[in-house]
Amino acid sequence: MKERKGKVKVAWEMNGNHCIGVK
Repeated sequence: MKERKGKVKVAWEMNGNHCIGVK
């Protein structure tokens, strides 16, 4: 995704493992 690590990190805790592949 184009989002920054900070935004993606938040998604990790929000969606759980939904954005885990966006590492």
